Amino acid sequence: MIYLDNAATTFPKPPEVEHAVMAAFHTIGNAGRGAHAATLDASRIIYGTRERLAELFHAEDASRIAFTANVTESLNIAIQGLFEPGDHVITSVCEHNSVLRPLYLMEQRGVKVTYLPADSKGRIAYDELENAYEPETKAVVIMHASNLTGNVTDLEQIAAFTQKHHLLFVVDAAQTAGVLPTDGQKQNIDVLCFTGHKGLFGPQGTGGIYVRKGVEIRPLFAGGTGVQSYSRTQPKEMPALLEAGTLNGHGIAGLYAALGYLQKTGIDKIYGREMALAERFYNGVKDISGVKIYGDFTTKNRVAVVTLNIGDIDSGSVSDWLWEDYEIAVRAGAQRGLVRGEGGVVQIVDGDLVEFGFRRHGEPDGVHERFGIFRAAHERAGRLPRGGIGGAEDAAIAGQVDFVAFFHCVFLLSLRTGSVSVYTLYGCERGELQPRRKIFCKTSRPAKQDGPFRISGFQFMRQPHWPQKTVPGFTGAPHCGQTTAAGSSGVLPVFPSAP
Repeated sequence: MIYLDNAATTFPKPPEVEHAVMAAFHTIGNAGRGAHAATLDASRIIYGTRERLAELFHAEDASRIAFTANVTESLNIAIQGLFEPGDHVITSVCEHNSVLRPLYLMEQRGVKVTYLPADSKGRIAYDELENAYEPETKAVVIMHASNLTGNVTDLEQIAAFTQKHHLLFVVDAAQTAGVLPTDGQKQNIDVLCFTGHKGLFGPQGTGGIYVRKGVEIRPLFAGGTGVQSYSRTQPKEMPALLEAGTLNGHGIAGLYAALGYLQKTGIDKIYGREMALAERFYNGVKDISGVKIYGDFTTKNRVAVVTLNIGDIDSGSVSDWLWEDYEIAVRAGAQRGLVRGEGGVVQIVDGDLVEFGFRRHGEPDGVHERFGIFRAAHERAGRLPRGGIGGAEDAAIAGQVDFVAFFHCVFLLSLRTGSVSVYTLYGCERGELQPRRKIFCKTSRPAKQDGPFRISGFQFMRQPHWPQKTVPGFTGAPHCGQTTAAGSSGVLPVFPSAP
């Protein structure tokens, strides 16, 4: 499997994370609920993890870190615990629903929210900060990086604004914790919300919140803490203030190991590797007609996410093709954001988006730079009669290909539409003539060409069969009339003229 859904959750985890979780199942009890070995082991692991997180985020001390189940819980604690009716909050139109929905809820309770606009590349309009300020403004709540565009927010510029007006600064670090350096002191962050299962390489079900000393926040939950058990209210001290109930000790043990992995490997090294992968992918798809990429790629200051549309082809279909035929895992579907379009009009960007998230452990093996042959095919195909992007109502691609070359085939697929068509593409690789790919196209339009046709030196023949199952490619040189499980190919292979 080639896993490119790392913006949702990193996979696979470092081996030491798995080992730590498994060991915790056999060794730890419930932290703070006794004086026996099992509970003491749990307490040591949890405190050690707090220390590592405090070091990572430059917190004043480990007590300023409270554990949660994920960044969404952390953001709900922050947003519902800091603001009251009559307060004013500034955020941006680019935020994740884990920020927007709690803010919508607070608007219903009497909190006013101003949403900073963004341009067509998803870049926040920092020059609108001063215009957004009001006497009742209490805080700015902002993401550190976007999971949709990969753009990184200028925290220093926003921190200067919050310092000038004595506002709280709340940061959503879902996409940057463990990816980009974060310094709560230098960046003047008052509340930092993070998750453990993304850039920190920890297990799902782990997350946390950093709260600066002196910041007053109401707990979202109340319950058992293992301390001050006779008090009718939640303890006032961090971290017990925000930690009601039993913590996910087994998951936190895995997070402890993941933080050790980050320290040993180096965040900069991991970031450099994943950005190289993302840049390689971006350069391979950015010039393909019909592909629209979101985000600002004029700067290197971004995270390793590439989100795109392929014409009007349904993103769910693209995701299915990639997974079913190549075992390439991507994010698709209802990803939503707002950008300021032409004339300053705010437009909604959502629906058919395909997101590729790169991490060090997500490196696709065996990916070769073979873009030239498919670019040539694409350019030649552009001069043929075309049904336009999205001409195929349903389609699938099978064969052994790299994940970038796939998109060129999607484009070729849209040029030729037939009732039910199967095309086989042959090419020369490592000195042997082998099938480069099978293209299965199912559409409702009548076939535009019944006989063979050529694209950039490749000859195609329409097949009347719709295969029930993907079949592997041939080996050696095929010949006209060779039979496969899908039927007679009827393809005369021709060496391409393009490199």
